[in-house]
Amino acid sequence: MFKRAFVAMAFFVLVFSGTANAQNYRLNLEPRYLSVGSSIGAPAGVNLSTAIHFSNYAMRLSGIYTGSNEGAPNGAELAFLIKIFEGSNFTHSVFHMVGYGQSGHSVSNLQVYMGYGYNVEWKNLFAEVRVPIFFKNNGGYTGIFNYFKIGYMHSFR
Repeated sequence: MFKRAFVAMAFFVLVFSGTANAQNYRLNLEPRYLSVGSSIGAPAGVNLSTAIHFSNYAMRLSGIYTGSNEGAPNGAELAFLIKIFEGSNFTHSVFHMVGYGQSGHSVSNLQVYMGYGYNVEWKNLFAEVRVPIFFKNNGGYTGIFNYFKIGYMHSFR
């Protein structure tokens, strides 16, 4: 299980570390702006999201907690994004994510994952293609929710 996660992380680092120009992608931790919004996809089906954006990086927290025992979805996900291209209308990023999701409070429906993906933003709309690696998948969401995500994030610049 951890061997698959290590191989995926090594692949992510090897493929995307060569795309960064050393001068433009130096680690600058001065926050530039905040964004909030919602999305459809993992970890909880319908999510609330917030992100803090740095010069070429972003950190996004997504998820929702309903507090319901009726089988309503709950989950959280943390994603670290790296911009690979920023144009006048589109921004392209790659990201690494870790998260969990479950239906209601039942541990039998727990889903724990990490992975990587590609994110494209047009104005404030975004779409993602994701490759999750599951550590535990006991009947959580399956299918398209795990591999695609769409949403809207309003930026406070």
